[in-house]
Amino acid sequence: MRFTKYLLFPLLAVLCGCGKFFVDTTNPPGSTGNIIYIANSQASSVAGFSVSTTAGTLTALNNGNTFSVAAGPTTLVATPSGSFLYVGGQSGNIVAYTINADGTITAVNNGSPVASGFSPTSMVIDSTGTWLLAVDGISGSIFEFQINATTGVLTAANPATIPLDQPASPSQVYITPNNQFAYVALQTGGVDVFTFNSTSGALTNRLLLKPTTGTGGPNADLAVLADPNTKFLFVGETGINAVRVFTIGTGGALVEVSGSPFTTGAGPSAFAMDSTGSFLYVATRGAGKISGFSLGVNGTLTALSSSPFTAGTFTSVTGPQTMTLDPSGKFLAVVSAGGGPDLQIFSFDAATSGKLDSVATASTGSDPVQAVAVTAVK
Repeated sequence: MRFTKYLLFPLLAVLCGCGKFFVDTTNPPGSTGNIIYIANSQASSVAGFSVSTTAGTLTALNNGNTFSVAAGPTTLVATPSGSFLYVGGQSGNIVAYTINADGTITAVNNGSPVASGFSPTSMVIDSTGTWLLAVDGISGSIFEFQINATTGVLTAANPATIPLDQPASPSQVYITPNNQFAYVALQTGGVDVFTFNSTSGALTNRLLLKPTTGTGGPNADLAVLADPNTKFLFVGETGINAVRVFTIGTGGALVEVSGSPFTTGAGPSAFAMDSTGSFLYVATRGAGKISGFSLGVNGTLTALSSSPFTAGTFTSVTGPQTMTLDPSGKFLAVVSAGGGPDLQIFSFDAATSGKLDSVATASTGSDPVQAVAVTAVK
């Protein structure tokens, strides 16, 4: 089960240049709100939208033009302050951009990469905005950098590179809300667990969570997430098409909760929670759906009666790729590599707890663009 690696490094020829992206005609320009950016892997561009904090409607940034970036972006992340955006991917680099007041982006470091020599498949920044972690799908390593808060330039940590447990085709790197742990989803290799020190940046006390074993061998762990209190760890695992839930103990020790794993649709590949930590949402790439659950006090998951929710094209590799809350916490943004649509915004239903209501959709460029990653900026 290594399809994520091939999705992130597509065989299709990369399209260069700058294209138009279009807002759904039901959501006319003029709204204001928080900003989200989307990486278009096939189109080598980043799209930007503001999201209305009242209705979730979308307004295209940059006069409807995408931002041209290095070939094949597969991941992007913004600092918590909203000062800088980092974009990485098949170019073998990470490039940093200043986020301007109007949401447009300007390359820093004279346009030169701020990190080179590897092709990040996933990046994350800790909540202090000091450390950036990236994982490389080719070497199977984790890379760590310190962020210059003034210039956005990255400086390699010491050590700069840590090999991951093998087999490693890392699909996601993640830091918990309390900044105490870092996790790397390794697909068939399982999940690497590190303790994390946000002062020094040290990654220590390494553990390995192995995936369950099916009839054809180990399943694949594609996504990880902790609840806002860093009490539980959620792991999306293919093969069993389910979420495994663990309590997080001292030193990162993991104990699987009673009733785990909890069944989802096919291909659980990304997670999101509402701002209260009451509901877990799972993007199931192979089903073109989002599975919704309520979270119990002991970590048990109960499927919502209104779930699943349709999102993106129904195929095994091009359905919903990743999700994020907008900074207001009122809306959920979902991107799908196969379009149908590229970007979809959901609100949380006022009458039915946990239910998602689709309120806006948009193309993120001149399709096909292969939208694969999204990040939110205050």
